[in-house]
Amino acid sequence: MPGSEFIQSVQRAVDVLELLASDAGGMALSGMCGRLGLKAPTVHNILRTLAARGLVERCGPPIRYRLGPRLAELAQRVEHLAMEGQCEVLLRRLVTEGLAESAHLARQSAGDLAVVLRVDSARPHLAERPAARPLHPYASCAGLVFQAFCGRHQLAAFRRSHPFSVFGGAVWAGEAELEAELERVRADGFCMRSDGAAMRVGVPYLGRRGNLEGIMGAMQAGAGAGAGEPGGCEESGRRLAAALVECAKSLLTTSGFAAEA
Repeated sequence: MPGSEFIQSVQRAVDVLELLASDAGGMALSGMCGRLGLKAPTVHNILRTLAARGLVERCGPPIRYRLGPRLAELAQRVEHLAMEGQCEVLLRRLVTEGLAESAHLARQSAGDLAVVLRVDSARPHLAERPAARPLHPYASCAGLVFQAFCGRHQLAAFRRSHPFSVFGGAVWAGEAELEAELERVRADGFCMRSDGAAMRVGVPYLGRRGNLEGIMGAMQAGAGAGAGEPGGCEESGRRLAAALVECAKSLLTTSGFAAEA
């Protein structure tokens, strides 16, 4: 494409973003004009437009400009899409090899925990991406794994939105029992629960800084023994948990996080 067909305003906006990316502390308008070789009104209008979309933010005094939070959100979205592609391969393998009846990836969305990717043995070659499938904050493996491995501020916000007195009282005898279970989940590195009809397992997927990015889960039908009771069901559940842990490790590597972890 000839250079004359490029949109000059877009090129200049990209130049502004690249310049701001070179200075974490932010830059003054006058300094940016000198570096870009543009007049102040032109740079100001670009900054104002980018700020309206959250790509740039204004701070000070003195007034300076820096990259906005929207860029981090977009980068995270790209990262999630790449990760979900790898996760789909791993979850499908669990199902097609007969280790699980179904497998899924769950992530926090709009405050709730929701399944964002699911593979089922009935249609193992079709990956479902549910628009909204919230999970119980205190009864699901995903809810327990999230509370066991998320950051302190995340946990506080999650429990404000999902008070134990409202959502957890019918599941646990008290908050002490819940905390003991969360300690066990942290120690084991996974959550395993049975309702008598199925065994469900969840493991954390941690990102490059050890932060919780999501929960990989799977279900086996026909569970007879409780998760804490001896028997073949528990052993089968532990094998599934081990397979999920390996999937999470593999996901960390194929997503390019291993070198930074």
